[in-house]
Amino acid sequence: MRFHKTAATAAFCCVVLCCHGLALGAGQAEPLQPEVAFKVAAKRVSKDVVRVTLTAAPGYGIYRDRMAVSADSAGAKVLSVAPEHTKQAGVDSKQYRGTTDLVVKVQQDRDEPLVLKASLQGCGDIGVCYMPMHVRVPVEAAN
Repeated sequence: MRFHKTAATAAFCCVVLCCHGLALGAGQAEPLQPEVAFKVAAKRVSKDVVRVTLTAAPGYGIYRDRMAVSADSAGAKVLSVAPEHTKQAGVDSKQYRGTTDLVVKVQQDRDEPLVLKASLQGCGDIGVCYMPMHVRVPVEAAN
């Protein structure tokens, strides 16, 4: 009888340890590539306003103080950038998480397609931080 209790206890311990090991392995995902973790899109709202949409993948965030938008087209300049709308689960005052819209006021001297440059840096909750990124963002025309 004692043998059965010992064997059962040993089997139970093996199952617990195996499940614990699988859970640890499953919880440590590979970090996403930067262009997958952080996406930037831009659409013209009016002649002098562009909406820049930042999207951080779940479990990732873009540092607010490491986010900047500038003009990358000749004869254009950015006058101001302000957060407009945020769709986030849990607001973090230091990061943009989820989807965030920025209102960007621009001045453009030429009637040419506008291209912006977004400079950003972000991290993942799994403990990985990315090098600063500089992304050219063509601005979609208004409807």
